[in-house]
Amino acid sequence: MKNEPVWFESVKDKKRFNSLKKSINVNVAVIGGGIVGVSSAYFLSKKFKVALIEKNHIGTGDSGYSTAFLTRTPDASAGQIAKKYGQKFLNELYEGTGKAQKELFKIIKSNKIKCDFVNCSSYYLTYKKDKSFEKEWDYIKQADKNTEFIGYDRKLGIKFADAIRFKNEGKFDIRKYLLGLVSKLEIDVFEETNVVSIENKDKIIIKTENGTIKADKVIVAVGNPSSLINLKLVEPILSYVLALECKVPLSDDIFWDTFEPYYYYRKVNDKLMLVGGCDNQKFDDKAYDKLEKFAHEKFGKFKIKNKWSGTQFKTKDNIPYIFEHKKNIFVATGFNGSGLVFGTLTGMIMNDFCLGKKNKYSHLFSLKRFK
Repeated sequence: MKNEPVWFESVKDKKRFNSLKKSINVNVAVIGGGIVGVSSAYFLSKKFKVALIEKNHIGTGDSGYSTAFLTRTPDASAGQIAKKYGQKFLNELYEGTGKAQKELFKIIKSNKIKCDFVNCSSYYLTYKKDKSFEKEWDYIKQADKNTEFIGYDRKLGIKFADAIRFKNEGKFDIRKYLLGLVSKLEIDVFEETNVVSIENKDKIIIKTENGTIKADKVIVAVGNPSSLINLKLVEPILSYVLALECKVPLSDDIFWDTFEPYYYYRKVNDKLMLVGGCDNQKFDDKAYDKLEKFAHEKFGKFKIKNKWSGTQFKTKDNIPYIFEHKKNIFVATGFNGSGLVFGTLTGMIMNDFCLGKKNKYSHLFSLKRFK
């Protein structure tokens, strides 16, 4: 059994880009080589000279430890969002993530990225009849028209009472995607380059351990940016995953349930599936035992091939922050369990920020939404 994500087997971890060892000048510096940083670099590279800076290797951070669900659904209750901010806010949130999801699928196709992409549905399901689940549907159906409420369907390969189906979702190999996309970009990429400080002067000065970057604008796209911007915004959450070798019963879709914390699962291929969940704030090795018990109850016999835990970062209302921290210093964090489509949306918003354009969805992710 391996203690690493299966994506590190399909794309081995190694240094592919030089470290920064001198001073350079760029229009935009992007700190962080996960989905948010790579997506931002992708959009910005069309108009700006861009440097992408990663303290380890591209795709080795939180993004690389995900289960690669390409869902447009926020990792938060639709009902709670609507009650706090209104149905219009919820509708705009789903509209924004829906557009980002389409853009992500377009990026894969237009750039011919071989990342095992599968266009599928996702299912948010309950194992027994639940009135509160039906109320959640009342909010979701207003926000996302490409959904439906269904009863048990044996073709999906899991027993349940009811489910909300989100049509036209997806899944892929996250490391194949990130490294495939980076290889297409005409930007400067620096790995094993740790940012020590950011200073806002005439130009923004980004000091690393072995070199300096002068930039007109900077995007901080790391999981927890508090050490770089001196602002506590998020709490870390650990999520646990088992990769199971078995005769996979599931359809080629993605699934999560109503448990708190919820379980989520997907097929990788006919002989391999992923089961995740048991999220908590401190590492708990017993979480793997809970996952194993759940998987036996739902899917029968299997052999555990890989296990790992990944860190997610959550805000106090489970909606990300994407904002201008100081002049020309932009920050994105708090994506919880829905970072891949939200990360693409972030890239679109960051592109507008750097172009000085108003973005239709940026107010949803502002710190000012609490006022």
